This record gives sequence, structure tokens and C-alpha cells, in this order.
Amino acid sequence: MEPKNFDDLDGMRDWLRDGGKLEKGPDPNGSYRVCANDFGNKKVRVIKFIRERLNIGLKEALEFSRHAGAVLESGLTRIAATKFAQELQDLGADVYVQQEE
Repeated sequence: MEPKNFDDLDGMRDWLRDGGKLEKGPDPNGSYRVCANDFGNKKVRVIKFIRERLNIGLKEALEFSRHAGAVLESGLTRIAATKFAQELQDLGADVYVQQEE
């Protein structure tokens, strides 16, 4: 996703606000983590998504599903963490984004 015109400052701001910024790397507001409370009724779909996203095995993904408050991914920007959490919520998981200290 790239802005149409780098000379247009308003277009650049809109692009950044909509998630055009890098998903990994330094964030002036700090880094964030995504934690899971419950994987919901569609546990299989959530586990499959987590396995693909984090590139982990079935055993590791099942461990996440058994522990409330498990940190799924950390060191993310606010935008990336929010996007990841929203994708999990769309699958039925109960997750939250927390700022790292």
C-alpha cells in the first residue's frame, strides 16, 4: 500500500492514518502486545489462524488456547497490534491489546 503522490502532504497523512506505516519497528508511542482471554466457539479456526500468523506448530498453538492472558505476539506497533486483534476478534476470539512497559 503506497500513497499516490508523495508531494501531497494531506494524502500522506491519510495514508499513514489508515495503516500505511510499517507494522514492525519503532513506534513513538511504544510497543504493544496482543493477549488472548478466550478463543471462543470457533477455536479450531482461531488456532489455525494463529499457527499461520506466528509460524508455530499445533502443540504451541494449543498451549496458547489453554492459558487465559497468554501473550500471542509482542513488539508490535499500535496499528499492527490493533489489526491482529481485530482479525482474531472477527474469528470469535476474546483478545485485547496492551502497551508494553
